[in-house]
Amino acid sequence: MPSTSNRFLLLLGAALVLACNEQAPDDVLGPGPDVVTAARDATPQLVACPSTESRSVSKTIGILGGSLEIDGTRVVVPVGAVLLPTTITLTLPASPYMEVDFTANSLQHFKFPVAVHVTIDYSRCDRRALAARPVTAWYIDTPTKNLLELMRAKDDRAARRVSFPTIHFSGYSIAQ
Repeated sequence: MPSTSNRFLLLLGAALVLACNEQAPDDVLGPGPDVVTAARDATPQLVACPSTESRSVSKTIGILGGSLEIDGTRVVVPVGAVLLPTTITLTLPASPYMEVDFTANSLQHFKFPVAVHVTIDYSRCDRRALAARPVTAWYIDTPTKNLLELMRAKDDRAARRVSFPTIHFSGYSIAQ
């Protein structure tokens, strides 16, 4: 009979095989040169996409991973990103900007051992206002809206969404 640790490893291996359908989207590869150049050559500004309604969704995700989505904005938690059942909450706050807040077990800041994959849908934003430059994703200080870190994101202009991997949950927004 296998030992407890061997049974755990066998279970973890089986979980990895079974969770293929919750893997990250293929388009999360990082920014092309145009996005990096645009972010470096201009002072980025948050994109105005006003909403007066706050929307939220929560789901408990375990070691097998999972995903949750609201209004086209999505987070994919791959296998092994959480080791215990963890309640993930995705919030689209009432805001003058297209921003997203994530929490894990109600914690405002949470680090993962492997990257989770975030997609921010910006279809509610004015198409003409976004025509000038590529959209970038930023880790922001939620209260002040200060841009803290440019995320390694891919802008899918046709689908009107930007996707990126991250190892931490906090607030994110889009900018140009």
